[in-house]
Amino acid sequence: MEYAEFLGARRGKAIGPIVTERQHITRPEQETVIASIKRLRATYPMLDTEKLLHETASFMMQHMIHGRSAKDVIDELEIHFQTEYEIFIRDNKSDVPGT
Repeated sequence: MEYAEFLGARRGKAIGPIVTERQHITRPEQETVIASIKRLRATYPMLDTEKLLHETASFMMQHMIHGRSAKDVIDELEIHFQTEYEIFIRDNKSDVPGT
């Protein structure tokens, strides 16, 4: 059910200035994959959730269907979001202050 709520929440897109600075939200010691996706979305609000859908769904499937540990999946999600952020910064360099 949480995953369905996560997917439903993705639909709304904010209109306004592009947030380029990531938020610093500490990873809790115990965290579910769903909670980590929500945390990472809040950490990187500038990333296109539509673009991330396929990859995050794949990570969820690795955990839920294939039995990969939540910790391993979350570690990879963190790397994936960081990589997407770096691509975002590179592609929007002229719009990002201080770059």
